[in-house]
Order: sequence, then C-alpha cells, then structure tokens
Amino acid sequence: MIIHQDKIIKMNVIKYDKLDNYAQMLNAITQKILMREVQERK
Repeated sequence: MIIHQDKIIKMNVIKYDKLDNYAQMLNAITQKILMREVQERK
C-alpha cells in the first residue's frame, strides 16, 4: 500500500513538473508578445 502511494506521488510530481515547464513557456511567450506591443506603441 505504501509503495503504491509512493508511485502515485512520483507520477504526480512528474506531471506537475511538466505543467510547470509548460507554464513557464507560456509566460515567456506572453512576455515577448507584451514587449512587442509596448515597443510598437512607442
């Protein structure tokens, strides 16, 4: 039972890692877009 829970936790950690990377990527993209808009307005 403990081993089973450990596997689930590890799987969830990997999922969250991937989600975190995805979120960081999206943040970087949105920042680039915002920077472009700011530069175009000047």
